[in-house]
Amino acid sequence: MMVNGSQRFHRAIIAASGNRLFSSLAHVIAAVLAVNFKIISDAPRGHVHSMPAHKKVLDAIVEHDASAARVAMQKLIEDSQRDARAVRRAATGRRIRANSRRAAGR
Repeated sequence: MMVNGSQRFHRAIIAASGNRLFSSLAHVIAAVLAVNFKIISDAPRGHVHSMPAHKKVLDAIVEHDASAARVAMQKLIEDSQRDARAVRRAATGRRIRANSRRAAGR
């Protein structure tokens, strides 16, 4: 449900931008969002923490404040990247610990 809602939210932003190049990349962006959503679902903070950030983007768009929308979206992207890195680090740590246990014969 959240994936569909998130994808609809981002598709609406793309459509509202009126940018034909951006719109032509909508399917690529949707694919990236789907992968990111799957990765972030394993993050300790999960997706719920990003809802206020999404609201900031929406509020800025509603207010026709392009600068605030850009800043809010950039923060949303940076937070998402940070969460994805945390998930990757945790997964790498689990693999290293599992390999160490196997090598030690445990």
